Amino acid sequence: MEREVSKHWVFERWPEGEGRGMQFRLVVRGALPPESRKNRNLQDKHRIRRELHLQMRSFWQHHPILKDRWRAEGNERPLVEQHADEYARYGFRWVPLVPKGEGVAVSLNIVVLRREDPYRIFEDTGDIDNRIKTLLDGLRMPRQLTELDGATPQAGEDPFFVLMEDDGSIFEMNVTTDRLFVPPDPNEPHRDVVALIQVTTKAVSGAPQMNVHSYG
Repeated sequence: MEREVSKHWVFERWPEGEGRGMQFRLVVRGALPPESRKNRNLQDKHRIRRELHLQMRSFWQHHPILKDRWRAEGNERPLVEQHADEYARYGFRWVPLVPKGEGVAVSLNIVVLRREDPYRIFEDTGDIDNRIKTLLDGLRMPRQLTELDGATPQAGEDPFFVLMEDDGSIFEMNVTTDRLFVPPDPNEPHRDVVALIQVTTKAVSGAPQMNVHSYG
């Protein structure tokens, strides 16, 4: 009998009370190999960044508050460009929705759909922790040049949009695995997954005000 399996992590207590925030969903499709000491999956992580960059860029362009950051005021460059200049690293101009240390908590509710038995992702070499580590690294900016494995910006990747500057912004996370019933395309590996990521952000009470990417 098929069954879904869930696992929950709490890293910091979720902020209580009212606070500015957002909620939206992201989708990742393809290989999600476990990270190991021998294989850091750098190319897979940047493939995930590239897939999410398109979604995060669209989110900025259509969000009722963030979309105003694309407009120039007087002689000033658009705020999103100023933000990208501030986070220029390793040949890329990054735009993290959640910068490090600016008082925004992130909660992730992740559903991983796979064609193999869902519960096996928690066992032995298929440990969910190592697979999710690959996914989480794709949600953030790289911390050093070597994480890019020689990757350079492609067309439409300047600036480059990511969810977080650092995964230390994650306060809590829930991961559920379940069966994917969609047959693979002719050239699609059977082990490829579909990951649905619900992102919830919330301003932490008493934290410093956010700058150009302020929620309002």
